Amino acid sequence: MEQKNCPFCRKRRGKRSCPARQTKICTVCCAHLRGQEIRCPADCPHLSESKRYSRKRMEPIRDSEMARRGKKIAEVGEAVIQLVFELESRIRELTKSFPDLTDPDIKEGLENLRSTYETLDKGIIYNFSSPSPRVQSLIRDLQKLVEEKQKALDAAGNRIYPLQHVLAALKEIQGSIEQISRKGKSGNPYLEFLDSTFSLYPNP
Repeated sequence: MEQKNCPFCRKRRGKRSCPARQTKICTVCCAHLRGQEIRCPADCPHLSESKRYSRKRMEPIRDSEMARRGKKIAEVGEAVIQLVFELESRIRELTKSFPDLTDPDIKEGLENLRSTYETLDKGIIYNFSSPSPRVQSLIRDLQKLVEEKQKALDAAGNRIYPLQHVLAALKEIQGSIEQISRKGKSGNPYLEFLDSTFSLYPNP
């Protein structure tokens, strides 16, 4: 039977079975569109292999970032670094609903959220938002985490969760993205870092 061209590029031969599209696509489109235009099922063997390769490639970057954060504890405090991991865990969870989430989406969401809390720190309530559903969902999920931590403190005795902890944690994540982006070679190195980190440390 004659092989058909890939339905995406329409140039190369479709040699790789795509369970998401129930057809054969070329290896180039599989690699470039995976998790974006192609919503791969969790049991896709090509996705699993890609994740294994990505995690292995990210190991030195992950280990370097973990060492950097360990040193930052003395500067910003253990509570801030713990919050960093909790926020990042929420970001990674969001990729299940939005597999096409990108590093630029995360950067935009963090910038808006940081602006919201900086404005609140000045006594002004204003929620910075985004027209992107992905980014807006990210903002809401991270805000919800902060609200949950406040409720836990309320139940323990009406203490106010330090806003400065939130701002410091957001700043740390933004710094991490910049550091990892300079070292990573993929289109979304920070997301790959999160996948590598939480596959090794599933509970922040």
